[in-house]
Amino acid sequence: METQAVVIGGGITGAGILRDLAMRGIEAVLIEKGDLCNGTSARFHGLLHSGARYAVTDPASAVECIQENTILKRTAGHCIEETGGVFIQLADDDPGFVAQWLKACKQCGIATSEIDPTELLRAEPGLSPLIKRAFRVPDGAVDGFRLVEENVLAAKSYGAKALTYTEAVGIVTAGGRITGVKVRERSGQEKIINCQVVINAAGPWAGKVAALAGVKLDIIANKGTLLVFNHRLTNCIINRCQPPGDGDIFVPHHTVSIYGTTSKNVSGPEDDKATFKEVERLLTIGRQMLPAMEQARILRAFAGIRPLYHPGYTEYENQGREVTRNFFVIDHEDRDELKGLISIVGGKFTTYRLMAEKTVDLAAAKLGNSVPCRTALEPLPGYSGLNPDEPTERQEGQVVCECEQITESQLQVVIAGNRQINLNDLRRKTRLGMGTCQGTFCAYRALGIIAKMHRLPAEEVKNLLYEFIGERWKGMIPVLWGQTLQEAELMRHVYSNILCVEGLDESYEEI
Repeated sequence: METQAVVIGGGITGAGILRDLAMRGIEAVLIEKGDLCNGTSARFHGLLHSGARYAVTDPASAVECIQENTILKRTAGHCIEETGGVFIQLADDDPGFVAQWLKACKQCGIATSEIDPTELLRAEPGLSPLIKRAFRVPDGAVDGFRLVEENVLAAKSYGAKALTYTEAVGIVTAGGRITGVKVRERSGQEKIINCQVVINAAGPWAGKVAALAGVKLDIIANKGTLLVFNHRLTNCIINRCQPPGDGDIFVPHHTVSIYGTTSKNVSGPEDDKATFKEVERLLTIGRQMLPAMEQARILRAFAGIRPLYHPGYTEYENQGREVTRNFFVIDHEDRDELKGLISIVGGKFTTYRLMAEKTVDLAAAKLGNSVPCRTALEPLPGYSGLNPDEPTERQEGQVVCECEQITESQLQVVIAGNRQINLNDLRRKTRLGMGTCQGTFCAYRALGIIAKMHRLPAEEVKNLLYEFIGERWKGMIPVLWGQTLQEAELMRHVYSNILCVEGLDESYEEI
């Protein structure tokens, strides 16, 4: 295979880059070792930042956030719920910070409007009655899974290709120049994709990808743990008006609420397990803002790895929140005398489009392409098959996932277009199993549809079920008490005792 540019990484940054490349007429192939949106882009709170969170501590990032917030609401509005956001000052919070924050928001171009705490409590009765001041900001909730998929679909409409379950295992060079990428497919077969430019958009794995080309790129792997509650605890996004810290954001997201986060540097991108200690800390902090969470049911805990970067890495190796959330486009020709390799590191989900634009500006210059970026002007096309909220004929038929109202016909559309799909892929593409029952009653139904459509052998069907249930239990382990424990026991009983799936009891006991 031959192309002009290879993008490594199928998260939101890689997907945005692929679309931008294709819109400029540059031949491009994206490779991702798993499914699309399988890493950090799938493991965040779903907040479309207004920038207000960073106005005081990281104004450059704040300005980028509000500008991109406005662009995305115009070009990808079908992936965004305009919940709005509120910053609240509690009785124990520093009133001096509020004045500093308001001034910084104004300087960054972030609109704020004060709201009477009594009025806010009428709209959000679960909040603490100890609110002193409250301010509205233009935050929103974004469907990360759908936005990644739609960027890739748009890129394909311009001729780009995306190869999932295809891992980069080597970067080929000759005479100080990139000539290709060696990839390994799911079957184990290896091949070379010849190219002129490689764009490293692998997030927390960016350092490992750079090493394939023989260059060093130090990435700070910073883990953020979050909790998922079984319903929407608030109508709008709630932020605590203080310097960014642990447990200061609540996001109503589809049928659930996501709350977080923590910040802890870890050994690498694979170290993404939430712990009971982190959950306990989040709950202690969260009750101060939202006492109603005490009575809410926790579905699961999960963690994502922030790919932070700072040129003075050694100085920052024990820090997380202090490292800028801005992004860096690294030209390895200038830094390492290796032509054709570009790395994009840092940044935020909200600023992915801008990150892609700046990265592709550099790649296009290297390829002699002068076509300007149009991603801020051209809306994403939309794809109703991935949105359970849109009333289309694909939603007709038997409901497979009651929690998220996913129908058999919807699943069939997605399964038909993905020959090697598994249940976790289906979850990312449709939200199957992400609601209250965590897959207890929909996983086996969906698996039956996959098996029938693709004529899978019994052993492969069992492996797909093990993989999915194992991922669900992974998130339940740190919150395994009360109703979550009851749900886990029910899931075990359904699959081990009613459906007689062998081996699940043993894996459950390991918890």
